[in-house]
Amino acid sequence: GFGLKKLMQGHGGRDGNSAIRYLDRGIERYALHDENHSTLEEGATVTLASSSSRAVREYEDKLKAIELHRQCVEKRHVAERLGKSERWVQKWWNHEPQLLQRPHGAQDAVFQRTPLSGFRDLELTRGCVKEPALFDTLVKQVPWRRGKVMTRDLDTGELVLRFDDRGSTIPAKRLVADCPREIDLLDKVLQRVFSKANIRDQQARVVLNLYEDGAQMLNAHRHDFWTCLVSLGAPRVLLVDNKPHILEDGDMIVFGTQMHGVPSMPDVPGGRISLVIFFYPDNDNLERRWLTVCSQAETTSEDEDEGHVQVSIHDDCRTGSASSSTVPGAKELEALKVAVNSGSLRDRPYWRKTNAELQFLEYPVLPSATVYSVGCGFMPQADFLAGLARHEIALLWDVRSREAVREALRSNTMAEHFRPEKVREGSRGRLSYREWPIGKLAAGGLARHLCSEEGLTLVYRIQREAQQKMVCFLGSSIDWREDDLRQSLGVALGAAGVRVLHLQLSPRHAVGSAEFEMHPMGFTLPCHLQLPPTALNIRVGRRIPGHDCSMMNARAAIQECPDAASDRKLSCNVTGIPEDSSCQLGTIGQKRWERRHSHAANIAAPIADVNAADEVTRVGGKTCRRWKRDSA
Repeated sequence: GFGLKKLMQGHGGRDGNSAIRYLDRGIERYALHDENHSTLEEGATVTLASSSSRAVREYEDKLKAIELHRQCVEKRHVAERLGKSERWVQKWWNHEPQLLQRPHGAQDAVFQRTPLSGFRDLELTRGCVKEPALFDTLVKQVPWRRGKVMTRDLDTGELVLRFDDRGSTIPAKRLVADCPREIDLLDKVLQRVFSKANIRDQQARVVLNLYEDGAQMLNAHRHDFWTCLVSLGAPRVLLVDNKPHILEDGDMIVFGTQMHGVPSMPDVPGGRISLVIFFYPDNDNLERRWLTVCSQAETTSEDEDEGHVQVSIHDDCRTGSASSSTVPGAKELEALKVAVNSGSLRDRPYWRKTNAELQFLEYPVLPSATVYSVGCGFMPQADFLAGLARHEIALLWDVRSREAVREALRSNTMAEHFRPEKVREGSRGRLSYREWPIGKLAAGGLARHLCSEEGLTLVYRIQREAQQKMVCFLGSSIDWREDDLRQSLGVALGAAGVRVLHLQLSPRHAVGSAEFEMHPMGFTLPCHLQLPPTALNIRVGRRIPGHDCSMMNARAAIQECPDAASDRKLSCNVTGIPEDSSCQLGTIGQKRWERRHSHAANIAAPIADVNAADEVTRVGGKTCRRWKRDSA
């Protein structure tokens, strides 16, 4: 450790005698410039085997043995290149790759869904880009925005936004941007990179990340496709499967589904931009993805603590998957043209077009679709699932909050087998099941949660899924007019252009044809589900088409105090019913409202703002219900 700290005085060069300090999950570590890397000429490429866990390396060795067998390489040569015995090679090289048992790895939801084409070796090209002015140009001319924290959907593996308890997105520690157009210097670099990496995917995506200083970082994650990354600016460490690789200005690295991230480096004062291209490989790329064992170039091996790491150095990049040509071909140019055009067709499942859509809720307007809703009760689970099957429901979206489920079980209005975990278990093998609770108390209740960034994202995702399959969301009550959740989400989906059909399943209807009722146009929500327009102005990049204040058909359940009009103070009674009788409720909604708040009708107090009113209303409602249970 003492020797490495002395080397810190000369960090940043490629002389093989320098080290860079970084923090990996709070632990101080040092990255040394690799001897093979430091001796590379500008533009030369080094190929490295993955440094994953022992089980994952074993799995990749099996894939390599099968590939070498397909290329008619002799058994003893395969054993030599892989560092295995001939008996091991004989056992595995006749297997079908699809039938190999895949081990578990980090972010296993993505790892298990990664296609076989996602596995490959690493390729590192030193000095691929020689444009010193590009970094400053991008910093000044690109419209940067603070990124959002992303996560993986455990059910689908899709990259989605992460929300806090209040339903808001979480700011990330880096700035992001979609690929800008009309920057000549950037266009020139992209042409070189697409040619160098042989990127011919017609649906490739180009994004930019800006780390303003060494303190900004990106947590380790993995993709199920290939990544080509060009580093611009200050030297930074890129962790690939927990192995540090020092990337300097102009370096390019290509990898597959390996875990990767950018750790914090407090000693680096300068900024860094990563120019990232996401793409799927074609047949030519796949033929040369295992260059550490399949290349005809000289291969050397060096021992490490956990095993061997194979390194293949290509002085002429034509022997690798990276091309030595700086002039892109017709296919590369076509792929680049599509990648920088945000309006290009991208029809792969969960393949987003831009960062604006992925992180900033700037969703496109989708065609009209049909979505079903259904409630719980005491129907047997088999009859319930049979009724969904008769309507060809392929995806059941459980939007009930945990609080609503507990309340329904406590009040004996729902059977035990409608718990989320029981519904998920019963749906297995019959239809897809996803859980997205909406209406949490921490988010301010149903109305506020549905109007938050998380609520708008839920509405968009349900509408998007309904474009390809029959979708049904699950509420609490059998009668949708008695279910706050089904009413509110039905209005929100209807404002987005979705046709909502409320199923009314029962045991006899589950055997015959199930009945449904269309959500009425212009349906007015009860006052306790409405919010003032000021509460619906969420903090997003821009207003989403079809998702404005009318989405909730909201009316302000407040009125201005006549004695304090100049101070703009607001008042309302604790039940949320405005003193103005112009707020009209349906017969069922009116009776339900009066029944729920009959014991709190005499409690009223002026408040300073709307947030306090909602809090008093919620607390008053809970107190009322608790008093009724105790008295009973």
